[in-house]
Amino acid sequence: MAKLIVGGIGPGGSGKVTQETWDAIYGAKVVFFRTYVHPGVDEMIEVLDHNSIEHSSFDDYYEAVDDFDVLYSSIVKNLVETLGGDASDSHYVYLVPGSPLFAEATVEAIKKEISDVEILPGVSFFDLAILRLGIDPFNQRLRLVDAIDFVNDESLQVGNLLLSQIWSEEIAMIVADCLSNYQFEFEKLVYLHHLGMEDEQVREVSLSELANLDFDHLSSLYVGSLTGSTTANFNELFEVVKRLRLECPWDQKQTHTSLGKHLIEEAYEVIDSIGAYESEVAKDANSDLESSDVQYAADELALELGDLLVQVLFHGVLGAEGGYFDLGYIVGAIRDKLIRRHPHVFAGLEVSGVDEVASNWEDIKRTEKKISSPDESVPKSLPALLFSSKVLRKASAFGYRPMDVEEYQQAFSNLGPLSTLEAEGFGDLLLLLSEVSKIRGVDLESALKDASIKFAHRYSESK
Repeated sequence: MAKLIVGGIGPGGSGKVTQETWDAIYGAKVVFFRTYVHPGVDEMIEVLDHNSIEHSSFDDYYEAVDDFDVLYSSIVKNLVETLGGDASDSHYVYLVPGSPLFAEATVEAIKKEISDVEILPGVSFFDLAILRLGIDPFNQRLRLVDAIDFVNDESLQVGNLLLSQIWSEEIAMIVADCLSNYQFEFEKLVYLHHLGMEDEQVREVSLSELANLDFDHLSSLYVGSLTGSTTANFNELFEVVKRLRLECPWDQKQTHTSLGKHLIEEAYEVIDSIGAYESEVAKDANSDLESSDVQYAADELALELGDLLVQVLFHGVLGAEGGYFDLGYIVGAIRDKLIRRHPHVFAGLEVSGVDEVASNWEDIKRTEKKISSPDESVPKSLPALLFSSKVLRKASAFGYRPMDVEEYQQAFSNLGPLSTLEAEGFGDLLLLLSEVSKIRGVDLESALKDASIKFAHRYSESK
């Protein structure tokens, strides 16, 4: 099999082709261009024709297929067949736009399929871009990102970015729509077009200007210091929590146990905020006037949820210090758990409704944890009413079936007079109340709280 040498023709004119690549071209039996559609190729063809060097391109392949994976596979297959049919010690050259070592899918495929291949370094558009922008990509942590990947992947929406593959006005508008999202902020937006060519453009622009600019396969955008995506905000918050652990005297003293009471407090504050928010939403729905009270309640709920999130992040930091788990493990574990517990979403299981979803959840959980009693997986630190409610719900998965309401009435009578009840008897009484309220669809926790508030108001009004 003959040898294949892969080289790059740079981002602009023929002057960007390295001397090493030219040397390979002059000695080649045939030069294959991935495409002739590139600035500077005409100059190169003149040189090849003048030196009687045979050349061709794969542009016909682009016309024949719509799928890029199929296209690249066909190109590589052609090269393999050409090399395999030549037993001489000659070499062929395959030329790609830019650098063969930079985002070139066919070169990656060639490396897997052809053993005798030499890949030469070349000048990429990225080299010209950082030169025009005056950026050291290492010091300023510049990332090269495909424009469509940027729009679809929130984890990429942060930092200093060079968005490539903006080969049409349509893609440019998709990027503009993404960047115009209210949550994003960025330092600057720079339009880079036809780098290294006579009509090169490098200028700072606004989002509104993108609709009036030209875009093709030689266009890109620089977005400086992009912030505001959910992922970026989450990462920044986590960094704040880690710094507090290192530098704040109070945070330095905390343990998993000491944080427990704060987590419970924050959880209850979230519940209160949910109640306030839903109350305002209900009042607003019955009013013809727009109310700022709903937005205020929503903002308060968001802040309380943030306080609760900080508790989770803090436990992640402590877990990493102990070496047993970290935030990444927490996130990955709950992701996997949700997928396992929702086979009707992720595994194609058909369900009849909400009740079967809940039943499947409990069945899967009982199997995973080898639960033998309804109370085993219920946190013992829960308030008693909530604890009993959960135990009763889980008991149904073990075959327990509640009595009729009339039977509960008889059970209450069987407990005897209140004056004779001991602690165990009061416990049985409360459990019966919990069972009946569950059957009647009453939230006993809320009912008791409402009754207590009414009592307090009646008492204060009687004074």
